[in-house]
Amino acid sequence: MDARCGGETVAAARVAGDAADATPGLLRPATFRPVLPFAATSGAGPTGAALEGVLLPADARPADRTALAAALAALAGRAVVVHGATARLDRRGRIVGAVSVDGHGHLQARLLAAGLVLFDGAESPCATALAAAEAGARRERIGLWSDPARPRAAAAPAVGLPDFAILSGRVKSVGKSGRTTYLNFGDRFAEDLTVRVAERVVAALRGAGTDVDGLAGRRVLVRGWASPRAGIDVALASAAALVPDDDGRDR
Repeated sequence: MDARCGGETVAAARVAGDAADATPGLLRPATFRPVLPFAATSGAGPTGAALEGVLLPADARPADRTALAAALAALAGRAVVVHGATARLDRRGRIVGAVSVDGHGHLQARLLAAGLVLFDGAESPCATALAAAEAGARRERIGLWSDPARPRAAAAPAVGLPDFAILSGRVKSVGKSGRTTYLNFGDRFAEDLTVRVAERVVAALRGAGTDVDGLAGRRVLVRGWASPRAGIDVALASAAALVPDDDGRDR
C-alpha cells in the first residue's frame, strides 16, 4: 500500500534514536495515536509525525504495548516521508499524516497488518486501504486481535466509556430521523448499542456496496468513539468504520 494515498508530501525527516521512549503513553493504559519522533534539526520543522488513521487502544495488553514499542524503536535513524492534506502542525509541533519509511510503502498499513495497532475508522483518503490492511490480522487473530475480548460484544455494558471501541453484533432494526439513520442493536434503546450514521456516510456505504436500510438481521463490525448515552452510542465517522460480519458469531 502506497502512503501517497494520504496526499502531497508535507514533511521529510529522520526518525529519532529514542523512537519508542519518546512516544507518550505507549506503556500506559490509555488510547492514543502513536507518534514517530523526528531527530532534532537546526530548523523549525515538525518534532514528529502522529500516525494518521491508527490507534493503540486503552485495553491493549502489556505485551501488545511492548510489541509496538519494539517496532517503533526499530525505525530509529531511518528516513521517513509524511503525506498529508496539510503541513499544519498540531499544538505539540507534530505533523499528522501517512508515513513511508525509506520509501517502502505505508507504515500504518504495515503496523495494522501485523496487529500492532487498530484502524480508527476516521474519514481519510487512506481509510478504505487501512481497513483492508487490518482485515488480515483480524482474520488470523494476531497481535491485538489475539485478545479473545476483541471485538467487544455489542450487548456489553457501557463500562470504561467514553473511549474508542470496536463492537460486533447483529442489527435488530434500522430507523431514521431527519438526515440520520440509526442502527439499533436491541429493543431497549436506553440500554443497547445505537450507531448513528450521517447521510453522507449512508451514501458512501451504498457506493461501497452496503445498503444500510438492509442491515436489519445482519451481523456487522463497527468502530468509533463510544459514549454511554442511553446505552452505548457510536457515531460512524466513515464508510470504512462499518463492515458486514455475516461469517462472525453472535457473542
